Amino acid sequence: MQRFWDKVDTTGECWLWTAARNNTNYGVFSLNGKLVLAHRFSYEVVNGPIQNGLVIDHLCHTTLCVNPSHLSACTHSENMWNRKGFQSNSKTKVRGVYWNKQKQK
Repeated sequence: MQRFWDKVDTTGECWLWTAARNNTNYGVFSLNGKLVLAHRFSYEVVNGPIQNGLVIDHLCHTTLCVNPSHLSACTHSENMWNRKGFQSNSKTKVRGVYWNKQKQK
């Protein structure tokens, strides 16, 4: 457990993972020979196991944050809705607003 926390910078509101990252910029570390996502480990230390079908949402939108108070278990669709900003293909640049081709509005 101490080996995990030695790799966390707790000086700010977000507790930032300072060690290895995966290709999507999430913190990772090896635990019993298995690669583990740092934010999921941190969540489970405080809250217990993550229920099947749930993901961990970074409420702060910082992928390297492992502060348990910034993490929430939710469904994948809730996590996608909570993500920061609009989709890259958005023409309106407003989240949740889209063009309905059929209704022309």
